[in-house]
Amino acid sequence: MPKRPTPLLVRAVRSQLGLTQEELAEKIGVTVKTINNWENGRNRPAGKRALRGFWAAQQEAFGTAEG
Repeated sequence: MPKRPTPLLVRAVRSQLGLTQEELAEKIGVTVKTINNWENGRNRPAGKRALRGFWAAQQEAFGTAEG
């Protein structure tokens, strides 16, 4: 599995998709607080479900699932 995304990458994916933190959280099945924590570097995506959701969003945003 690819490396865990950085805060900058999380924010870039959300921006590229034109989503709010709330919308991205709903799209990948996590809480808004989780997205906020990822973007502010307090923690990084780690659980399988969260990582799968994030990599799917990255694929949609940039056409790649690799970090």
